[in-house]
Amino acid sequence: MHTSRGRRAYSLLELLVAVAIIGVLLALTTAAAQKVRAAALRTERANWHHQRTLGEAVPRKLPLKVLFVGNSFTFTNDVPGLTVALARAAEAKPELTVDSHVVGGATLESHWNDGAALAKIRSNDWDIVVLQEQSQRPLKAFGRDTRFYPYARKFAEAIRGTGAIPLLYMTWARPDMAPAPQQLWTESYADLTKELTAECAPVGVAFERFKLAFPGTALTTDGNGHPSPQGAYLAACTFYAALYRRSPEGLPNRLETGSAIVTVSPAEATAMQRAAWDSWKQIEMRTRAEWKP
Repeated sequence: MHTSRGRRAYSLLELLVAVAIIGVLLALTTAAAQKVRAAALRTERANWHHQRTLGEAVPRKLPLKVLFVGNSFTFTNDVPGLTVALARAAEAKPELTVDSHVVGGATLESHWNDGAALAKIRSNDWDIVVLQEQSQRPLKAFGRDTRFYPYARKFAEAIRGTGAIPLLYMTWARPDMAPAPQQLWTESYADLTKELTAECAPVGVAFERFKLAFPGTALTTDGNGHPSPQGAYLAACTFYAALYRRSPEGLPNRLETGSAIVTVSPAEATAMQRAAWDSWKQIEMRTRAEWKP
């Protein structure tokens, strides 16, 4: 009996050891598979970035991850959320996910000195980081050469260091700065985009183009130029064009996010979508390395 019980105990011990070995093997196999998948996704992301810089579109499984860095021109009427709503309505691939680091009245200089924006840029594997400067800084008289350009360059270098692409959010001529023309903002952003080999969402150009057809539609809500719901819709159309490099024409005229519901008339939507697409094509051509004025 003693020997039999000893054999049974030994068999049970063997069983426990075998189970433990199987568990370890499964864990190692799972870990190895996860490493292989992570490496494949990193390769896919790197290839997508490389092909994008060449102007090519390649399919990818990973979502398109975009971080917005800016101020109230970004968060008023939830421009990032409206852009996601357009992408979802279009069933665009890859799926768009966004996050923001926004502070009212902030400049790129204040964002840089604060350090929180830079930390957020480095905290995730963003594909694109949107940089929105305070609305006066792109003008030479308000520090374009000494404050806007230098800090945009700093951010662009840091963004590239994470493997992401910098995208400049071109804002529009402020009503309280009339008669300063949109051309001043356009030239500042276009020149910097070309210098940095970055990308640009030319919202200011789209505003100007749309107002030629619909001068009575208010795209801003105050003298400082904060976007109205209509202005935010047009901005989102422009970001959709810039991010996906395709026209937003035909997408819904009513969009809803967690913090905003925006409706424009069908005629306004058609004109805004066309203005966004034509403006992006214009700036994309102008900021190519070979473009000459």
